[in-house]
Order: sequence, then C-alpha cells, then structure tokens
Amino acid sequence: MCPTIRFTDAHIADYERPNFPGYVSLLRMAVNDGQANRPRYVGSTSETANSLRLSSFEQYQDNHLERNPNWLSGSLQRTIEQLETMRTRINDMINSPHTYIEPYIEDLVFASSYRGHRIEQEILRAEGGGSYEPPSAEDESNNIDGYIDNISYSVKPDSWFNDDRNGPTLLGDDTTRVIQYSYRREDDEIVVDYEFVRNKVNEGE
Repeated sequence: MCPTIRFTDAHIADYERPNFPGYVSLLRMAVNDGQANRPRYVGSTSETANSLRLSSFEQYQDNHLERNPNWLSGSLQRTIEQLETMRTRINDMINSPHTYIEPYIEDLVFASSYRGHRIEQEILRAEGGGSYEPPSAEDESNNIDGYIDNISYSVKPDSWFNDDRNGPTLLGDDTTRVIQYSYRREDDEIVVDYEFVRNKVNEGE
C-alpha cells in the first residue's frame, strides 16, 4: 500500500483555476509553445520554493515577487508573440484547409485511432490470457475499453494522463482497473510498457 500523508492548506483546498471558456486551450498552447512559463521569463519557482519551508501561498508568492520583481513582463510579451504566430497559422489553415486540416483529421480518424486501439487490444489480450470482452458504445463513452472476468478495464497512453483536462473520475467507476502505457519502436517491433495505476481487487480475489 502506498504511504499517506495529511496536511492542511486553505489555498490548495479552495483553489479554482482561472477559467475562460473557449480561450484556455489557446492560452495553454501559446504559453507552452512559446515557453513563456520558463524560468528565464518568470523566474525559477523551484529556487523560490527550495529557499523556504513552505507554509502558505502568500509566503511563497511574496518571496517569489521579491526575488523576481519583473517576472510578468517577459512572459506576457512572449505569450502575445506566440498568439500572433498562432493567428497567422490559423489564417493559413482556414485559407488552405486541404493542405492542413484535411490530412490532420484523416490522421486522427485512421492512423492515430488504429494505433491506440491496436495497443489497447494487445494489452487487454495479454491481461486476459488471450481474450477479453469488447466494450459497448456506452462503455466507450465512459472510457471503458473492455472487460476481463466481468471487471472493466480502461487503457490509456501517457499523453492522456499528461492532459490536465483529464482525471481519474473520467475512467469508469471505482472498480475499473486503469492501465497507463507508453510505446516505442525497436527495429520492426512495437514495444509497449504498461502499469496499473488503479487496480482495485474485489474482496475474496
């Protein structure tokens, strides 16, 4: 069993991320692609944290502001520049859909989905001793990818877990066994590494 720790922190308990529907994904892309949250723009939050015994958000924020008084200006400018670049690229895609949009959607519908489904099936067959029960359409809407011995399984790549829009509540119910995987190519073979990240076993098993 994994160790458990408990502590109180009003900021973490009450925190709600700023939400601008329709804009958040664009802002995330601009900040990430423009690297606007890197230490050279906003200062090193790790250095700030490591210089303190953290006890409150206000202590952390005040200390970082003291160490990096100009933290916002560079990041803001970098994000705006990246949004301008994105606007140019968006216009390019709108004006040339057959060059950009069509092949991208085609890849999602066929190549990417085939890869994901094939790896899911190989993992489930490996866990099920060569067979498993495919999911229904309703199961799939709940991110259930199959059943082994009447137990639901959800199989997802690393990228799914790295997307902060996703979370464990989207993966079946409390009894669903959740598998996380990564894959790589080695010569002519596809090598898949996977692990259970939620493996609730019913009493008596």
